[in-house]
Amino acid sequence: MLLRTARGDDRAALYALWEEAFGDERPTIDAFFETCFMPENTLVAVEKNRLLSALYLIPAAYRRGAQTLSAAYVFAAATHHAARGRGLMTALLRFAEETARKRGLDLLFLVPARPELFAFYRARGFSDGFQKTVYTVSGKTLGAAHGGLPPQNAAPSDFAAAREAALSGVPHIVWGENALRLALRYDALFGTRTCVLQNGFFTAEADGDAAAASEFCSAPADFPALCGRLAAFGAKAYTLCTPCGMPVPVAFQAGKTAVTGLYLPVSKRARAAKLPSDAYLGITFG
Repeated sequence: MLLRTARGDDRAALYALWEEAFGDERPTIDAFFETCFMPENTLVAVEKNRLLSALYLIPAAYRRGAQTLSAAYVFAAATHHAARGRGLMTALLRFAEETARKRGLDLLFLVPARPELFAFYRARGFSDGFQKTVYTVSGKTLGAAHGGLPPQNAAPSDFAAAREAALSGVPHIVWGENALRLALRYDALFGTRTCVLQNGFFTAEADGDAAAASEFCSAPADFPALCGRLAAFGAKAYTLCTPCGMPVPVAFQAGKTAVTGLYLPVSKRARAAKLPSDAYLGITFG
């Protein structure tokens, strides 16, 4: 088995593996390849000239106060069905760790595609590092609607600025422009909407009388306005996923905490940093 970075002529095989593993339609895969794909950040396992397994590294950073660590998001890790159970992904994850270390990165992080995969990644050295708090509130509790539904498109630079303002003081992942561009492309494909204010943002979608915000992050100054924008969906019940510890109105009552992702330190300073288990990840491109 050969472990290497991807080449230009691997694209067809990478598409085929993605389709088999995740069942996504072509526009979904195109969105990634047109925004974030780089052969040098794509690691593959090849046997007898057949690409059997792959994962993608999306550049990012981990920010906690004044400390910033370089990082990469391990995304869309997959192995062909017929080749599973042979340790290919374990070998590819080790290769990813070696590659990250050689490139001077501090840590890798990921989101398991299914709950049962958390144990798989923990057994391979990853630790719980990201959490969210989930609130379920009524439309009445959320407040009066303010303005119409937000547009489906926002500038990646505006999105990035709002994220940093809303997450100031919260350990979190800082996404690059290409990653944010991909997130906004997926908004357009899947019918979700991202609302960006100066000090807050949300990404949400509605289904009948229910609406869900997969991300709802705000500094106190913009919290009422952001609630008003979300209330414009006109739903009876709302689910809001927020960073742990973000202040919310007393009327929201208690939220539920959930682990969302894991990280693997690959540098000495990352191992010495004693990173918390409740940093905010947010975007997962799922």
